[in-house]
Amino acid sequence: MKNRILHNYFFILFSIIPISIIVGSAVSSINIIIISLSFLIYVFYLKDWKWLKDKNIRLLLILYFYLIFNSFISLDFNMGVNRNFGFIVYIVFFAACNYFFFKYEKFNKIFLVWFAIIAIVVIDVYLEFFTEKSVVGYFSSNLNTHERIYSFFIDEAKVGGFIGSFFLILTGYFLNFYQFKSNKMKYLVIIVSVIFLTSILLTGERSSTVRAFIAFLIFCTISKNFSIKEKIATFVFIILIFGTIYSNSMFVKYRFGQLIFERLSTISHIIDHVKKVNFKQSSAEDLNIFTQEEDEKFRRGIGYNYFLMYVSSFKVFLNYPIFGVGNKNYRVVTCTKYAADETGTVYYQFYKFNDTKIHELYNSNYVCNTHPHQIYFEFLAEHGIVGTLILLFIFFRIIYQTYKEINLNKNNLQLGAFLYVILVFVPLLPGGSFFNNYVAVLFWINLSLMTAKSKDNNIYK
Repeated sequence: MKNRILHNYFFILFSIIPISIIVGSAVSSINIIIISLSFLIYVFYLKDWKWLKDKNIRLLLILYFYLIFNSFISLDFNMGVNRNFGFIVYIVFFAACNYFFFKYEKFNKIFLVWFAIIAIVVIDVYLEFFTEKSVVGYFSSNLNTHERIYSFFIDEAKVGGFIGSFFLILTGYFLNFYQFKSNKMKYLVIIVSVIFLTSILLTGERSSTVRAFIAFLIFCTISKNFSIKEKIATFVFIILIFGTIYSNSMFVKYRFGQLIFERLSTISHIIDHVKKVNFKQSSAEDLNIFTQEEDEKFRRGIGYNYFLMYVSSFKVFLNYPIFGVGNKNYRVVTCTKYAADETGTVYYQFYKFNDTKIHELYNSNYVCNTHPHQIYFEFLAEHGIVGTLILLFIFFRIIYQTYKEINLNKNNLQLGAFLYVILVFVPLLPGGSFFNNYVAVLFWINLSLMTAKSKDNNIYK
């Protein structure tokens, strides 16, 4: 009786993860903390600590100790201390996910709950795209002004990345469930997956769409549940759907056509300028490589600001090459300005993180922002070459072990989680801060399920 109550308790906590993400980063973080603390109490009661001997857990604990060290060498200890010391929560969540999805078949029903939640969000995206009004009653920005769709996230462009983090997991789950049944069910799963994938396109989030599109194509290519004809038919179907939407939607045409072509037309101009820039000594004004007319056009969102931040973060790395400036400290070094008082001896620090002026060239040496918006530039700037190698080695080690198993089995759910994780590390594509609560929760859900649904790599195998 007690065990059933406890299992239902954890079942509910895992089931509401997508809802907690929608409500807000603070709520999702609290949910992850509750799961982790409850799991620690549970294993303490069972006296079951053998999971601490697993090689993946030990690798993650090494990463945790590195992050603690990173706090003490940071420019501002207080800025990243909560993020670094709190990282242990994700390691325990990783263990909890491995435990319950491995030991209790009932936990697979969580994917049905997640599907219902994600389906509601997808329906809302379509509703907002066609009517400019979401289920919750908030009007989106006018699509004629090329704003993106926000759905339940109201004023944050997160819904595309949110759907993208779950749709391949759900696709994999249903393909696993129906793989020994009729082809009609398999085709239905693919059609629903394409509907989910298309909703990501409709949000206007280019980076999320590119990642999801690549992930889905690789998924269909690698999965052993499809014949060559079925794979070709799926690719053609996707191209026809995307082509139809692109040709009939000015919003999609602008977000995925005009902006991208304008960006490509500037590549040679950017490369020529980069060759002339002394990254370590140049000021932020030196990075202004366009005329005033061009600058106004490019600042509308085709990637110019990302280029500035990438160059700025690389300059931070060159100035702090070994260990970086510290986790969450990119904003400290780039958004700090010094001013002398009348005696000329006292200096003040000013921080400016408000969204309306986030791209202001506030420091004469860097471009002010909260983070570099690209995982490798973030790692290099905040962790230096040593920390970056530690981070990449540990995560790629876990990923590699999973890749070897994917080649030997037909676990589509594991494949879906694997592709999400690996595409987080795609170079150059912009994204949120890797250690940010929202990004971290989505990443650790997929990383945890990637091993939890594994016959050989689950830490409780």
